Amino acid sequence: MIKNICYELLDKTKPTTDILLRFEDMKINREQYVFLKDRLDNFDLIIDSEYSIKIDSTFDEYKKILIIEIILSISDLLKPKDVQLDQIINDHSYRFINFYERNIQLFNSKK
Repeated sequence: MIKNICYELLDKTKPTTDILLRFEDMKINREQYVFLKDRLDNFDLIIDSEYSIKIDSTFDEYKKILIIEIILSISDLLKPKDVQLDQIINDHSYRFINFYERNIQLFNSKK
């Protein structure tokens, strides 16, 4: 099962606000990772968002741990207030966890 480890605002170097969302799944095997990798690469195409999304994943086959990092880039022209920023982080975290869990279920049903 995946869990949200943390989130943080990244250094300000561009005209965007970049938020890193980090997730971890500690019970994943190589077959699941291969199945998920393609779907993770297309996650940004699946969601309807006004923010740019970049996904990176790292799989430790020995420990069976998958780390997924999502960077949300919000144009400073669209940047909401801090209160709304928390809601955006929560919404995208929840949306990603649901997406991930549905795909794990899909993988398990195909076996």
